Parts: sequence; C-alpha cells; structure tokens
Amino acid sequence: MSDMAALKPGTILVDDYRIERVIGAGGFGITYLAEEVPLARLVTIKEYFPVDFAARDSSEEVVPRSQGSKGDYEWGLDRFLAEAQTLARFNHPNIVRVYRFFQARNTAYIVLHYEDGQSLKGWLRSLGRAPRQHELDKLVDPLLSASRNGPCRRLPSPRHRPRQHHDPPRRSARADRFRFCPR
Repeated sequence: MSDMAALKPGTILVDDYRIERVIGAGGFGITYLAEEVPLARLVTIKEYFPVDFAARDSSEEVVPRSQGSKGDYEWGLDRFLAEAQTLARFNHPNIVRVYRFFQARNTAYIVLHYEDGQSLKGWLRSLGRAPRQHELDKLVDPLLSASRNGPCRRLPSPRHRPRQHHDPPRRSARADRFRFCPR
C-alpha cells in the first residue's frame, strides 16, 4: 500500500479520532492506530479503501478510480457497512469489540478495540519453525467457539490484527472479519 494512499498521521476523523499510523493494509482497506481524543484511548480504525477501485483525491476524499469502477466501489462500501453493523452486535471475548462505525470522506470506517501486541504473522516468524498442533489449537479453538453462535469467522490473516505478545498467544486470537456461512 502506498504511503500516499493512507491518511497522514495527525489526520482528524469526525472530530474524535486522530490517526497515529498505519498498522496494516490490504486489497480492501487500510487499518490505522488512532487515538480517540475525547476518551484518551487508543483504537484501531479500519478504512474501506479498495485499491483496485478507489483513490484518494487532493482533499483526502476517497473516490472511485473511474466511472466504470463506481458500481464496484459502492457495492463494496455497502458490504463493508453491513459487516460493521453485524459485527457490532456481537459481545464475545473472541470477537474484537466494535465501538462505532461511520461514513466520512466518501468512504466508511470501523472503530475497534485496540489490542496491543504482536501480529499473527510476527508470531509465526518468531517461532522460526512451523507451529505445532497444540499451538494452532490455542489460536483456532476460541475462534471456532465464537462461530458456534452465528456467523462463521474467517481465520485471521497473518497480516491483520495485532495479537498478544505471548508465545503462543496466551490470550486467544480474536476474529475481526467474518462472513455468514450456510448451516
């Protein structure tokens, strides 16, 4: 992800959130560490920014790359908001807590609880070997327990959400992405 595409540190969103830095990026969005200024707490903010369909203009508005990509951009934006609304309904120790979601700058944002720690990718690298079955079980079992109550969770991508520092993570992994699965 180009640094030019991401919001700059210090950017203020909806008068409450100050962007600190990028903590992840992928094909459909950028994840930031931010401060929720009124509450003086760190949060994670996910921004809908599909690199194939969107660009940021000089006023930092997110715009479709072309008239032809406008429909794809809007379709994805609707899905992003629907996912945020559904995820916000859950209160489970293994699902990241959604504090808020909102639209601004012609895109959408999800404000999530910030978990300081090592990413799954970082943990895998630090092992220096393939994880053992019991280590994987400690990560996957909590996610499976969360999925028994509704939507199936996608396994966390190694690039995404920060995890706890422990080896293997003492505190269970939390899902921050999901989809509904047929029963």
